[in-house]
Amino acid sequence: MGSAVNDTVQQVGQALSVAVLGSVLSAAYTAAMPADVAAPARDSLGDALRVAAQTGDAGLATLAREAFVQAMSCRPWSASSGRWRPRWSRSPSCSDRTGHTDR
Repeated sequence: MGSAVNDTVQQVGQALSVAVLGSVLSAAYTAAMPADVAAPARDSLGDALRVAAQTGDAGLATLAREAFVQAMSCRPWSASSGRWRPRWSRSPSCSDRTGHTDR
């Protein structure tokens, strides 16, 4: 009985952590994209690459890839340390284009 409860709690926790980390990635990607980019391109990397291919805009494709890499660099910090972490340990790579960090 105890083992089943333990397994259930672990599975629920894993599902929630995947959802939270996905939300962090999505928010960081959107924040890294400039406001003047088309709405679909701000929603996801796949949409941005599709829009870039349709319009022939190589700059948009590059910008989207860089925003995705920047967003992925924020995610490990979120996963490993949760909400609290010392000010000195915050990743400088999690800043958006305005210079604001996730502090």
